[in-house]
Amino acid sequence: MTVRLSRFLTTEEYHALNNDAMERGYWRDDHRIFQPGWGWHEPFYWDPAKAAALGLTKDSPGEALHEAGFYGSGLLSRFYWERWSAIRPPICVVLPNSVQWEIDRKSSNGEGWTVEGDWPFLQCSPSIAANGYHGFLGSSGAAPGEFTNALDAGPSEGVYPYPRTWLRRVQFDPSDPRRVYSETEPGDPPADFRQPPEPDGGFIYCQKPV
Repeated sequence: MTVRLSRFLTTEEYHALNNDAMERGYWRDDHRIFQPGWGWHEPFYWDPAKAAALGLTKDSPGEALHEAGFYGSGLLSRFYWERWSAIRPPICVVLPNSVQWEIDRKSSNGEGWTVEGDWPFLQCSPSIAANGYHGFLGSSGAAPGEFTNALDAGPSEGVYPYPRTWLRRVQFDPSDPRRVYSETEPGDPPADFRQPPEPDGGFIYCQKPV
């Protein structure tokens, strides 16, 4: 099944969905809530309108950026600063495998991705390699705003949104999904794990967000 960019959440909708999910026992950014093809702005990295109103640029002192609520501005790609920083905040989308991918971030093995077009007709290159998915958005045969099916080629040929060293194999306790086995010892899930526990337990891969 082809996955296309579809629903774009406002900041208010994004926070409301997360708050409601956590009240019902889900995790923040839970893949059971945020569906493939959804997207939203990430203004905590950079919001050009707010920055202009405050007289800030990406080169402003770090203390001033943090005080304004901007974090990790140095994590954004050169392409974002050259093309999009004065137009829109960075965008996060949900990949076909439910992993969240920030299209304007630097990558772990390169400058990041070039981004063309406006939502939902985005085109990004090079390829995207995430745990369980390696493909393209709006390029290499896919229409703008459409993901290609997962490629047969190994993910090493793509660009990883997160360093591979952040991937760890863990096992969740099926009797209590909030507890996790790391190696052989059970314990509470680390706070820096993005992937939620699966209700039926078993080994899954988790990745550490920024």
